[in-house]
Amino acid sequence: MIDKIYANFDNFVDAAVESKSKNDIAKDLAVLAESIGLDKEKFLSAMFSDDVTQWLKYHTRHGRQLSVHVTPTVYVNGINLADHSSSWTLDDWAKHMDPLLA
Repeated sequence: MIDKIYANFDNFVDAAVESKSKNDIAKDLAVLAESIGLDKEKFLSAMFSDDVTQWLKYHTRHGRQLSVHVTPTVYVNGINLADHSSSWTLDDWAKHMDPLLA
């Protein structure tokens, strides 16, 4: 499923979803789920289940406790590297990370 989401990334960026409801976004995800053989209705049911809601709340809270408020958030050896950018290329990452991992 994650491959399908990344292949359709432009459909889920802020600009593409800012005027959509939670239900509309879930329906868009359900179409992707169906395209990989999942049952669309079961997927939608799971998306709005109490179990999934509690799971998301737990992980959101956990992330916030670790100072994860945006993506990407990068940690190396337990240290939050705040001086990076989501627009970096692979070369940019290599220049930044190689010295830290040496």
